[in-house]
Order: sequence, then structure tokens, then C-alpha cells
Amino acid sequence: MHRNPVVISPEAQSIFSEIGGSLERQGDMLYEVLSSLVEEVRAPMEEDDTWAIEILRGGGGVHRNSRLMVDYITSMREACASMHNCAPSNNTVNLRDPVDDTMEYLEDLLQRKSELCSDPSLRYMFLLNNSHFVAQVSKPSVSLYLEQWSELKLAPECKKFMDSYLDVSWGHVLSCIPKSRFPGPIHCWINTSSLAKFESAFQKTYRAQKF
Repeated sequence: MHRNPVVISPEAQSIFSEIGGSLERQGDMLYEVLSSLVEEVRAPMEEDDTWAIEILRGGGGVHRNSRLMVDYITSMREACASMHNCAPSNNTVNLRDPVDDTMEYLEDLLQRKSELCSDPSLRYMFLLNNSHFVAQVSKPSVSLYLEQWSELKLAPECKKFMDSYLDVSWGHVLSCIPKSRFPGPIHCWINTSSLAKFESAFQKTYRAQKF
């Protein structure tokens, strides 16, 4: 069945053009709002002098500032997704910049604040928990637009922090188990002595790790 092509009148084209221009301006305004928000939230994060105390008090758990920053990131992403769904354009690509910048800033912030911990075990526990939290909460949603985001790049960082934590916290415990090849009674004596050292080191480390 043959259909005649739809002809859009000049008046309709003008209306669509005005709507498109309005949406473009709204996109520019949203970009400015997001950029300003990014700058505003950084100052309190940097000036907060309770990082070290709260990291110790929380046993290296997810910090309240991490939760706050993730809330900001989630809100910005939802705003970008709404703009994209209303009017897909190059503006939505530009709108990703403030969000990406905030993600990178949060990664750097966690690294720098973790250095306030004098205990390396606590430091890597803090980095592991907070990086894992950010990676999980920042996973893309089912939205086709949000699936284009790639915040899962933090996953390798979590693995690195886990390995570092195990190394600094439990490495010396495992070293108490030598691989002896001596036969007979000497082998039994070494195993008994090593087991005692291992149990002592394990209990000491276990108590220390119960933050």
C-alpha cells in the first residue's frame, strides 16, 4: 500500500525548531548547574577534619562522605538521563563531563584521605570498603542511556586493595608456616614449633583486625 510522504508545514518546522533550541538551552543550563555543584561539594570534603577519626571509629567501613558523594553522583546521572530522554543531543555527551570528573575526584579523595591512617591494615580496609561501595552503587541502571557509563572501572582497584590488605595484615601469619623437607623427628619438631608460632601470630592478628 502506497503512502504519501508526510509534509511538515513551515509553521510546524518553526515550532519544532524553537522547541529544539529551548531544550538545547536547558541542556546548557543543566551543564552549568552540574559544574557548579561539583565545585561546591569539593570544598567541604577537603575541609572536613574528621576523616581520620571517623575512619578509625568506623573500622575502615564506608565513610559518610563517600555516601554523600555517591548521592550527588546518582542525582547528577539521573538528571543527565532525564535530559537525554527528553532531547537526545550532543549536550547529553557534554553533561557526562561533570559526572566523570566527580567520579575521578572521589577516587583521588579516598586515596588521599586513606593516607591519614597510620595503620596500613586499616587504610587498605577503608579503601577496599569505600571503593567497593562506590563501584556497586554507581553501577549503570537498566536505562539504555545509563548503560553507556563505565564506572565499573573501580573493580580492579578493589582487587588491588584486597590483595594489599591481606598482604600487610596476614602475610606475616602465613610466613610462620615454613615449608620443611626434613624427614622424621626433625620434621615433626619443626611442624610443632611452626604451628605454635602460627597460632600465636594468628590470634594476635585476629584480635588486632577486630576494629
